[in-house]
Amino acid sequence: MRSPVAIAALFPITLMAACSSSPGTPGIPSSTSQGQSGSFGALVGGPGSGSCVPGAPGTFADAVCVCRGLAMAGALRTHAPAGGSASVGVDEAARMATGTSIEGAFVPYASLDVAGGLDVRDALTTTGTLDGAGELNVGGDLSVGAQLLFAGGLQVGGALRLASPGVTVPGASSSATAPYVAPGGPPCACDPSSLLPIAQGVAAAKANNDDAAHGLSPDGADLLGSGTITLTTGTYYFEGIDRVGAGKIVIDGAVALYFDASTITVGVDRIKLNPGASLDMYVSGLLATAGSVVLGDPSNPQAFRLFVGGAGSMMVTAGTQTYYGLVYAPQADVVFAGVTRVDGSVFAKSLTWAGILDVTYGGTSSSSPSCPPPSSPPPSAPPGNGPSQPTQ
Repeated sequence: MRSPVAIAALFPITLMAACSSSPGTPGIPSSTSQGQSGSFGALVGGPGSGSCVPGAPGTFADAVCVCRGLAMAGALRTHAPAGGSASVGVDEAARMATGTSIEGAFVPYASLDVAGGLDVRDALTTTGTLDGAGELNVGGDLSVGAQLLFAGGLQVGGALRLASPGVTVPGASSSATAPYVAPGGPPCACDPSSLLPIAQGVAAAKANNDDAAHGLSPDGADLLGSGTITLTTGTYYFEGIDRVGAGKIVIDGAVALYFDASTITVGVDRIKLNPGASLDMYVSGLLATAGSVVLGDPSNPQAFRLFVGGAGSMMVTAGTQTYYGLVYAPQADVVFAGVTRVDGSVFAKSLTWAGILDVTYGGTSSSSPSCPPPSSPPPSAPPGNGPSQPTQ
């Protein structure tokens, strides 16, 4: 039985991808056919290197990508940048409720069940059955690999592509019909060989980090007080703590922050990025937030990236949440409850929510976040076997 990931919240998240990606199959989110190497070095400089974190992986090429199922009792809305797309990919089945609108393509790869209204600006593609009732508006092609069992209004701006072309759908309107073309594969890079080994990265940071050079203890005692800790460029590792709730962590440089704990709770306004700073935050277990939490830099969303743990991990959020960054949780079950706004991109094992999930996707960039000099010289760290800085 899966552990649920509960993210309950009024939760604005602004996520911008930080790397370029090649186009995928037409009408399918661009992450399709983009298996990303599982090399941890593809993401971060070696612990203690004080190096800039390079561009985000191709898994952030879409507004939302889900490896398992996507289910909702509420609305999903994605918003695209000017001239771009905010597409959604689901490797298995998707169940959508009324009020959903996607400014891009939508690929519920295994099947789609719709209850109420669904608007897709571009193409909608499924290899399985499309079932439901209400109003379905598709701006591009509608491709269905099994049965089309939809009752209500069906408007298709492009071609209606059915694997069973003899099917008649009462109330359907399309500009043309055309043969069904199966997609080349699922839309998200969810093959185990493609997943980034977050646990491996946390273990590497335990062996090689900048804690001692900055007078910090890996047991996290420095984070439990009520004061402020400023982290300059480098890699920091903490274990055995369960809360960042009283003090404040200020990020001033290019920082990789690793939490090795079964549960880590981040409280109200506990992590702040200075202008020009960047943060890659890795959590080996459960991530929980409580209260009015803001993570990331609204002026530079790609400067914050959140990586959530291994198999069976969870992401639990309650309160008014704001994320400016990228969320990568390929083995975590994530549940949003309430009114959740996400500006950017989310990659998860499964995604469930009740209420409104609002995703504003910032698009992709070929450049990595800028890394200004830290406020103090980065410490020297002994060589280790951590991940190496990739060539851009």
